Parts: sequence; C-alpha cells; structure tokens
Amino acid sequence: MEENWFKKYLMEFIGVFLIVFLGCGAVFVAVYVGAFKDLLPVMFMWAFAVAIPVYCGAAICGAHYNPSVTIALAVWRGFPWSKVPAYLASQLAGGFAGAVVLWYAFFRGFAAPFEAANHLVRGQFGSQFSAMVFTCYIPNPGAVGFTPEAYAKVPLYVGFLSEFLGTLVLMFLILAFLEDKNGLKPQASAFPYVLGGVIFTIVGLTAPLSMTSLNGARDLGPRILAYMLGWGKMAFPGPRGEWWILTVAPIVGAVAGGFLYDKIYLPLFPPAIASQSQAEAEVKTGMKDEVKEEKKEEKEPVCV
Repeated sequence: MEENWFKKYLMEFIGVFLIVFLGCGAVFVAVYVGAFKDLLPVMFMWAFAVAIPVYCGAAICGAHYNPSVTIALAVWRGFPWSKVPAYLASQLAGGFAGAVVLWYAFFRGFAAPFEAANHLVRGQFGSQFSAMVFTCYIPNPGAVGFTPEAYAKVPLYVGFLSEFLGTLVLMFLILAFLEDKNGLKPQASAFPYVLGGVIFTIVGLTAPLSMTSLNGARDLGPRILAYMLGWGKMAFPGPRGEWWILTVAPIVGAVAGGFLYDKIYLPLFPPAIASQSQAEAEVKTGMKDEVKEEKKEEKEPVCV
C-alpha cells in the first residue's frame, strides 16, 4: 500500500508546533514572567518538549521534527530527497505556528511592560533581551548579556561550535539509540525519554553560549514572527548577524554526526556481534520456514 505522505507532513508540523509551544513557552515564562530562578526548570521543560511529540508521532512520520535530522537521514539513511523540502516546510510552519499561539493566546500582554521595565525599544539594540523568547542569540542575552564584554566572552565562532557540536552529539546519539547492534539501546517506549535526557544535558551546556537551537525550524519559524512583530533587524540579521548560524551550524553538525557514527563508530563493533545478529536472523527465518512447511503439510490431503 502506498504511503500517505500528507499524514507524515502533518505530523511533522504538529511535532514542531508542540516543541516550540512547550519549549519556547518555558522561555516566555522564564523571561517575561520571571517564574524560574535558574536554568534548571527550562532544561526540564525543553527535555519534555522534545520527548512528548516523539511519543505522539514516531510511528507516523519518524519524528524528525528538525531540518538537521531530516537532512542527515537523507544523507546517511536513505530518506528520500524528494520528500525533504516538504518535511522542512512542514517543520518551519509548525515552528511559526507554535510561536503565534504563544504570543497571541498567552503572552502578548507581557511584552510591553517587560520592555518598559528594562528600558528596551523594540527593534533597537538591546531589544534582543525581549526577543529571546522567540529565537536564539549568541550569547544568551539573559545569562551572559549583550555588552562588548559579553561578546568578547562568546565570539561568533564559539556560538557556531556550540550549535555544531551540540547537534553532532544529538545526531550521533539518535543513531546509537536506534542501532540494532547496540545491545544496550533503549526500548522503543523509553526512547523519547532517553532522547529528552540528551536534550536536557545539551541545553545545560550550550544555553549560555547560543541558547541551544539545534533545530532550524525551532529558531527560524519563531524568528520570522519576531521580525513581523517589530523586532526587525534584531531578528534578521540579528545584532551580530548571527541568524544563519542557528540554522546552518545544526545542519552541518547533524551531517557530521552521521559521518562520525557510520564511518568511525560502527566499525568498532566486534565482528562477532554482527555474526551473532546474522545467525539469530537465520535461526528465526528457519523457524518461520518450518512453521510454513508444517502448515502446508496439514492442508495437503493424506493419500491412503
């Protein structure tokens, strides 16, 4: 039966919508409401923001929910290139829609008082402090700041490395968690939470540096809305012209993670593991053949 790709595209849209709604929602609460005193609650919320949609959609669309993952799977796992543009468009639309709901349904009224209290003029330098609820900056305006001293601490190349290496690790571990030769890979029902744990850890490391995009749809979709809402050049190209880093670096990192996994890591498995897996497959195949033969003999009439 022919696959229903529309359902896959729709689920990719829903998945990224949920990631932005829940994950960026945590940033809205942290920045505009001031409900969180440190990064830890945001780390937890981002972990669940990724895990929950994976539970919802893995059986439908593969739960890419990330242009970097989609492109890496096309490069290393045979995902059809003809479907990549529609996957990416669905993901980007989901990110934009999630930001729209957060803004218009929940937090629109919080922005102006926050900007007034912090002497921010939307669209002018410094207003990245209020736009960070939507999109990512290098460095994190809330954690490190946006002074010359802050920029000296985190040059743009450090932000690129933060996104590149963070996504490399993410893609590498996704492949490892799905590897049949890996005897300790998580069960399917546990995979989303293990993945959430990876996100939790990466956010804890990279959030001060680049606000942990790892996902062009999560950053670019809400960034487009921020531009439309008046943040203008603080959204595109960003105060340091960094907008492209949050999209390109994750893609390069994910492809590099796939390379590292396939070319460096997989050959490390002992041949015995592969032989054992093959032997088990042959035994299972033989058992199926025997069952088929038995059923065939039962159906054939007995000649006397």
